[in-house]
Amino acid sequence: MSENQPNWLKSIQNGQLGEARAKALLLNRFWVLERSVDTESADYLIQRREFKINNSCLGIVQVKYLREINRPLYITKEDVVGEDSIPRKDFFLLLFTGNEDNFDIYFFDSEDISSFELSVINNTLKYHIPSKDLSGGNYKVSPVIILNRMESRLTHADYLKNRKFVLSKFSNENIDITAIMPEYNEPIDNWWGNIPVEFTKIKKSAMDFMKDLDDMYSEIRDIANESSHGSHDQS
Repeated sequence: MSENQPNWLKSIQNGQLGEARAKALLLNRFWVLERSVDTESADYLIQRREFKINNSCLGIVQVKYLREINRPLYITKEDVVGEDSIPRKDFFLLLFTGNEDNFDIYFFDSEDISSFELSVINNTLKYHIPSKDLSGGNYKVSPVIILNRMESRLTHADYLKNRKFVLSKFSNENIDITAIMPEYNEPIDNWWGNIPVEFTKIKKSAMDFMKDLDDMYSEIRDIANESSHGSHDQS
């Protein structure tokens, strides 16, 4: 890579490298939907690649890339812990470092991240992961361990809290219900039916349910926040 490239172009290329490596890793075990955040990070929505899972929780994976571990990371608090201040079981951070000859993967779940100190960055509370803790911690693990840990935590995630969190990060209009891996567009002989058509139906049902859940949550939240004193005429 040319050292004469402008910083903005290097940032874009670094972000693309991290996203590509993350998606290749996640596709070994999950369905993956991508939502770009900025030039150096992205969010992925993941779900286990099994058609028969009912009420399965979704995971959100934030991806970052650093060519060298020479600066800290900042992760928004509301992504890491819920309103109850308990670390989420459905949020993960993947950090990729290095170049094509030598690169590493660092993995953090919410409990890992919540152990770091909070800082105020642009009026937002964020967990501060110092560069020394990246190089000196036990966060550099194998891809298999990363995938196993993600699956294990998702099986213990609270379903309703999970849907609320996912809806806050991925709006309905950002999700393409027709998206499917190219190999499943082939005419595969199977007992289930037309895979692209049936998969689209499943995703459509999931999206409808997410919207219904969002509507229900909004109504329940309004009731919880309502003041009986202010709602009734006291005269």
